[in-house]
Amino acid sequence: MAISLERERCRLRELLGDISPAEFARRMGVHRSTVTRWMNGERDMTYEDTVLAGRILGHHAEEFYTFKEIPRDSKRRKE
Repeated sequence: MAISLERERCRLRELLGDISPAEFARRMGVHRSTVTRWMNGERDMTYEDTVLAGRILGHHAEEFYTFKEIPRDSKRRKE
């Protein structure tokens, strides 16, 4: 059975370590409010954001979210 991945929870807050959200925002080149929205789950980070964040924090892009595996409906989606 084919599966898809669905993003669940953003793990940014726990991956920041000793870096403040304000300092992280500065390094990312985004507003502090954007970082807050990511951490609160109000907005998803783009793939590019997660790659850059990973380079800044020393993590892989896929570590920034928890994922849930869901069955892919083969009738709904043909690729």
